[in-house]
Amino acid sequence: GFCDQAGWQVMYQDEFDGATLDNTSWTIDLGGGDSRVRDSKGTADNVYLEDGALVLRSQRQRVGQYDFTSGGVQTKGKRSWRGPTRACVRALLPGFDGDVGAG
Repeated sequence: GFCDQAGWQVMYQDEFDGATLDNTSWTIDLGGGDSRVRDSKGTADNVYLEDGALVLRSQRQRVGQYDFTSGGVQTKGKRSWRGPTRACVRALLPGFDGDVGAG
């Protein structure tokens, strides 16, 4: 698969198997109205770990000027890479049957 091709080396990996999000690697994104969802506000309660998975939830919920809340995380200021880089993610998305690989 995309993430297992020869010549690439794993530089960082998170299995999200702890009790809480690893705050040395991740920051919960509390921004609003950016590229996540155009009319949403990031909230901490929409980001949590469950059964070894990172859950990023979106809800129809009015907060200030926003009609939706959403969950997002970022590594900005905590982790970075130089040169050719691949980000491999295993995700389960509503409306899809099974895992969806994204890279």
